[in-house]
Amino acid sequence: MDDPEFITIFDVTSKNVEAIAPRILREIEAADFVAIDQELSGLGNTAGRGRLDLKNYYTKLQESAERRRVISIGISCFKSSAEFTKLNRECCDPLLFTCTSFNILLLPDEGFLMDGSAQRFLVAHRFDLNRWIDDGIIYSPLGMHNDFMASVVQKLLTTKAILVFHNGLTDLAYFYRSFYNPLPKSNEIFAADIADMFGDRLFDTKVICNKVLGWRMHSLEYCYKKAQRITEKSRRDGKPAVWLQEPQIPPAGTELMTIPTARRRTEFAVAPKVGVDVCDLVYHFGFCNAFKTGTCKLTVEQHQMDLVLDVEEQKSAVDVIGEKTVTASVNATDSVSSLLQSIHQSITGSSSQVNQDRLESDHSLVLTPASSIPAESPMPLDGPRTSIFNYVPKPGRGMPYTKPLPPPVHPQRLGSGHFTIDNGLTYNLDFGLHSAGFDAFMTGYVFAVCLAQLGREAKEDGRAVFKHCHDFVGRVHITGKSEVFSCLRSLHVKASARHLQKIARIRALEERVGGEVVIAQGSV
Repeated sequence: MDDPEFITIFDVTSKNVEAIAPRILREIEAADFVAIDQELSGLGNTAGRGRLDLKNYYTKLQESAERRRVISIGISCFKSSAEFTKLNRECCDPLLFTCTSFNILLLPDEGFLMDGSAQRFLVAHRFDLNRWIDDGIIYSPLGMHNDFMASVVQKLLTTKAILVFHNGLTDLAYFYRSFYNPLPKSNEIFAADIADMFGDRLFDTKVICNKVLGWRMHSLEYCYKKAQRITEKSRRDGKPAVWLQEPQIPPAGTELMTIPTARRRTEFAVAPKVGVDVCDLVYHFGFCNAFKTGTCKLTVEQHQMDLVLDVEEQKSAVDVIGEKTVTASVNATDSVSSLLQSIHQSITGSSSQVNQDRLESDHSLVLTPASSIPAESPMPLDGPRTSIFNYVPKPGRGMPYTKPLPPPVHPQRLGSGHFTIDNGLTYNLDFGLHSAGFDAFMTGYVFAVCLAQLGREAKEDGRAVFKHCHDFVGRVHITGKSEVFSCLRSLHVKASARHLQKIARIRALEERVGGEVVIAQGSV
């Protein structure tokens, strides 16, 4: 039994939402867990935010979320399949899921800010702004009117399914402000509201991978591809492993996206070196903005996350960056700045200071003033560079001379997550996978592997849950900080009155309909 080679994602727009809305609500209701990812209209000025205390950090986050909105949401529903288990008893303790993912295009029905840098990022990742305006599903922020998203949010609030985020604090703040209520003034009341909304159903895969499993990096692409490898090894070793099956045939007329999940391994004749076999920034931080702007000297192949994991599995505990050796432990706060500076100089040849806040953040919106980002070049004319200089012997002389470098290599987009460069090969670049629907799937897959790794049990209703999770349930990651944000019930802080009134109405409605799928009138 093999996993599907492609993941199918339902593309939900104003043109097909009427047909597919009931299925979305049914999938959420029946799921063991639901993974969520969002695309945002911006993050505001994040510079220095990671150095603030929690109170001031939340204030800055609140200010950003008040003026910006969710413009796309990915929902990936994982349901364990008892029947599928019976048909595949040759698997050792299989954790089998049917996975159904949705990429929902949303258009807020009110004025909001959209950062210029966010627009550049979205367009670079093939987010069609014209299609967003034409086909986005209009929703009323704060759920002031009955609409499709109001029904989805109500179902997420009342389902028994676990809710999973990756790097969750920012997404939770924007989710709360865009679909539910104005954000509370204090982080304590916000935490109390979230705790009352989701209870013990809230998890963050970044917290689990970092604090519990101790993985070296925690970007979503890294965690997803590492989870794939753990699954392969667990299957070979006869240990608990995750298996997936495709969802049922979608309704007629449904728009679909298919994204490949295949990967490749690289074998090295000698011990691989960071900065030679793989880009330093991708290896240490999971991404390389220099490559996307054409200033990184390494090739497209050397920016693959699969290659990062190949090197990680085969290299020694010491990373070699040019002629400078640094230890692989880069988590110490006092060494990050100097390490970033060394890597930046190695890649670009520039001694300019690296913005640590940008490099430490792995959120999908990398906010940089548009004027500071070089315009993308057309399809390059020459092959990709493999070193900072191309030495070619000059005719009649033995000494080499420095050949001028070719134009920067800019990958060209070929559909979801696919790029090509001038050598005609196609690559699945990780920084091209920022569809909210696919990011939600990756988050859910990582969570499923965490269930297999950490031990799970079945609840009375058949849903798979962790055997022990008191150390990480209700805790979400704070971008740029080592601490976590705790969303646990407290006897000392009460939830906001506005939230308590609203959630009481939602829960009363759920009791009246008895869990039946009901779409708010006027929602489609």
